[in-house]
Amino acid sequence: MKKFSGTFIGLIISIISFCLTFTIIIPVFSLFPVAFIESFSSLFVSNNPYSKVVYLTLAFLITAILLSYIFLYLFIKKKHKQNSKLTVKNYVFFMLILFFIIHPIGFYIYWGIKYDFKSDGQMIFEVYYSFPYSSIFFAFFGLIIDIMSFQIKNYHKI
Repeated sequence: MKKFSGTFIGLIISIISFCLTFTIIIPVFSLFPVAFIESFSSLFVSNNPYSKVVYLTLAFLITAILLSYIFLYLFIKKKHKQNSKLTVKNYVFFMLILFFIIHPIGFYIYWGIKYDFKSDGQMIFEVYYSFPYSSIFFAFFGLIIDIMSFQIKNYHKI
């Protein structure tokens, strides 16, 4: 477990996230923060067709993931220089931030593929179909954290 702790924690978060699908309220709650980003996006592009707003929102979310990984990389590098390791608290904090980014991305991708961004008042409930699939990605991101940690550790040995 020590060697792949990010992967292990990511897998645990994936399982927990998958189980949260059945709470009914948590999947909808995961989309609330992105509603502000979507409103912000609508200030810059036309709402007709609405897919323009969604694409800009997706661009913001993907940028947020990239920035969070840059931050994480710098954090891991700092921890390595201090001869300390990431704690479970660090992993969980990072995964919590990703929780509000990954699930909306999964929802938008599902919405685009299945409904071509056509909407009605009940569209929010489609999150229940996308939520289990987007839950899988936490294990993948945990693996990426392990790979980054391994690369930083080996880079400093040279």
